[in-house]
Amino acid sequence: MQGDEERVRQLALAGIEAEASVAVLTVAGSGRLAASTLYQFVRDPDCPRAPEIAARLVGDARAQAELREIAARVGVAVLPKLAAASSGGVSRRKAQGISISLTPSKRADDQVYMTIEIERPDVTPPRIMTVIGGDGLCHREVLPPFSDGAVQTLCAKASPLVAAIADPNSIILLC
Repeated sequence: MQGDEERVRQLALAGIEAEASVAVLTVAGSGRLAASTLYQFVRDPDCPRAPEIAARLVGDARAQAELREIAARVGVAVLPKLAAASSGGVSRRKAQGISISLTPSKRADDQVYMTIEIERPDVTPPRIMTVIGGDGLCHREVLPPFSDGAVQTLCAKASPLVAAIADPNSIILLC
């Protein structure tokens, strides 16, 4: 009996915490994600609520549009959906002097190298990559430091991030 009371207390506290968290993330009374929350999501590598914000962005076209607008204003590059793309995945994306490529690993069939290259000397390297997949899912990756205008990361070939980058209907935000 006492164990049940403790469980109920823990659930109640979790509910209060979740409600407070949503209140901080949203515009008062609207349920919409606040612009300041979206800004922090794309700009702050240490954003404490990044997974929660990404989950809230799923299927929210209005919030995704606001996120793209913020990234276009304060970010490094926005790589749009590919025009006349094939039904299969793509291995290279390029826009605004930035290219992203996915190259199969020669050592492991289940891994790919994700390489981001900056072709313009006036561009500050991005710290965060956000990918809004054609399926509406949002993926966020804090990038390692760039060296000589490039960064390379080894990723699982089957990861949701790699699938989203390869999706010609995805939008990639680099901030």
